[in-house]
Parts: sequence; structure tokens; C-alpha cells
Amino acid sequence: MWPASLLAVLVVSATAAPVAAAAPGFDDIVSAVTAQNHDDSCAAMQGWLSAHASDPRAAQGLVWMARLRTTDRHYAQARALLLQALREPPQAEWQLHAKKALGDLDLESHRFAPAIAAFDELAKSPLPLWRYVGSNAAENARGEQSRFRIMLGLLAALLLLWVFRVRALRPLFPPPMELVYALPVLLLVVLAAGSQEEPEAHALVTLGAGSAVLLWLNGAWARAQKPRGRARWAYLLVGALQAGAMLYCAMIGNGLWEKLKDTIAIGAE
Repeated sequence: MWPASLLAVLVVSATAAPVAAAAPGFDDIVSAVTAQNHDDSCAAMQGWLSAHASDPRAAQGLVWMARLRTTDRHYAQARALLLQALREPPQAEWQLHAKKALGDLDLESHRFAPAIAAFDELAKSPLPLWRYVGSNAAENARGEQSRFRIMLGLLAALLLLWVFRVRALRPLFPPPMELVYALPVLLLVVLAAGSQEEPEAHALVTLGAGSAVLLWLNGAWARAQKPRGRARWAYLLVGALQAGAMLYCAMIGNGLWEKLKDTIAIGAE
């Protein structure tokens, strides 16, 4: 026989409503983030913000979510969160973090004027650290703007070159030997992109595909024109310049300039 008191406890335990789990706090959400749970972490932080709309850490939470969305390349969502953070009451330096992140997003999308304006505003901060961050970021953004303009100029020059040469491109088939011999190497370059991060992968694909196009066009032109003597040296020089322009455009177009400088400064990993 079960004691009556024990039976009563069992009945109450079985019929009692389950106790709801406590909602995670701000620090719990931040500390639980991993590379695989950004969506869940952002949803949890959004829930926390909805329940604590007047909490002084609201701007920090919005900037934190924006960083996760930027990492996942959800730039539109990141921008919306950062703009919302700027509308929050001033709290510590998180509005400055939001301004810097917005400038970085503008720079990523080649919107140089608003990026430079945001960084220049940070450079006027009364805080020494943010003056340094803003001035450095503005200098880098102006450099990126100049390099991007050079890239556009090189692309325009390549286009003009082949506009003038287009009549001499017959026949395009069969593919010239310059392309046939180099094609296995170019295919390896493109295949190697699969093991790289996204910017490097895009650069390798651009370089491989662009080089194939240039070899095809230059080979077809040389086959039609048959340059001799000094004309042959000029042909080789123009080809080398085109290759350099293609390499520069692949690097700048995929935002690899700073990584290249770091690699030269500290050595390849």
C-alpha cells in the first residue's frame, strides 16, 4: 500500500501546470552565440529588447545584432539595426560604434561619400580613441575611393582597346594556342576558389575567367595581324599591361587591398 501522503504528492505533481522557463538575460544571449546560431541569437535578443524597451543596453544589443548580420552578409538587416541604434538614447559609446559600422557598410557597397562623411564625423569626437578611429577610417576610405576609380579607368581602357581591335578578331575559332596551352592552369585557378573565403574565391574566379577571355582575344588578334619585329614587342607589352590591369581589378573589386598589404607586412600565413 502506498502511503496516502505520497499518493497525494504524486497526484499534485502529475496535474500541476509546468513552470515556464525563465527568459534568457542579456548576458546569457551574448555569451551563448556561436557561428551556427546567429538567427536564433538575434531572435532571442530581439525578444529581450521587446521586453526591455527602456533598458540602457538597448543600443548595445542592436549593434551586437548588426554585427552578426554583417558577418552573415545580411547588410540590409544590419543597416536597419544600426539606424535604430542611433535613435536610441545615448548610452556609453554605442552610438559611435553604430556610426562606424554604418560607414563600413557604405564602404563595402562603394558608397564612398557617406562613408567618408561618417568617418570624418567620428574624427571630430572629443574622445581620443574615436578621433583616431575616425581619422584612420576616413584616410582608408579615401584610399579605397581612389583605387576604385583607378579600377574603373582600367576597365574603361580595356573596353576601348577591344572596341578598336574588334574588327581584327576574325576568326575567333578555333581558339588560339595561347588559350589552349594556358587553359589547364586557368581551370586549376578557378577550381582553387572552392577552398577559399568568399572575397578570395571571387577574385580567383574573376582572374581565371578574365585571363581566359583576354588570352582568347589577344590570340585571335595576333593570329589575324601577325605582328613582326617592334610590333611584336608592342603586342607583348600591351598583353602584359592587360594582365596587370586584370589582376588589379580582381584584387580591388573584391576588397583585397588591405589583406594584400597585411600579407606583405607580416608575411603569408
